[in-house]
Amino acid sequence: MMKTHQGMRTAIGLKQKGLATLLGISRQRLSMFEAGKRDLPVHLLRMIASLADYMQQGKRTNEDSGRLRLEQKKEQHFLESRFRENEFQRLRTAKLIKRLAERQKQDNLLQELGQFLMASDTAQKDNAVIASIRDKAEKSSGSMHFDELLELRYKMELLETERKLLQAKLKQEKSS
Repeated sequence: MMKTHQGMRTAIGLKQKGLATLLGISRQRLSMFEAGKRDLPVHLLRMIASLADYMQQGKRTNEDSGRLRLEQKKEQHFLESRFRENEFQRLRTAKLIKRLAERQKQDNLLQELGQFLMASDTAQKDNAVIASIRDKAEKSSGSMHFDELLELRYKMELLETERKLLQAKLKQEKSS
């Protein structure tokens, strides 16, 4: 009796706990049935037989394909959502790069003009004002802008690579 019950459970593809749950009995009770120490009530034997029959006839293929389609839709939705987020991040990063490059350009111009005034004989020399302008330009430009710009450009490259991967994956999902 044990091998028959255990074989049917194996044919169904469940562990003792799972089958016991479906039958509405404890795992220990099912174990006793499988060991031949107890008999299964007829209604439970019928239930096990119909479950085993269901699994062997492949009636679940429609359910599996429905589940697969649902998973594909979820993946498609995830990819589309990630693609939109990527597009937003690329636009935002491009805007930051443009703003920072413009700020760096202005700082460089300010520094250049300050140096010109310091060296110029024609300008009225108010050394304190000119030195202040030059100092501000030196503090606000230089490596700080360069480092930020470099970081943003690398971020943009990563986002562009991600965009290409997402596009390829979306195209692959749509064709399947």
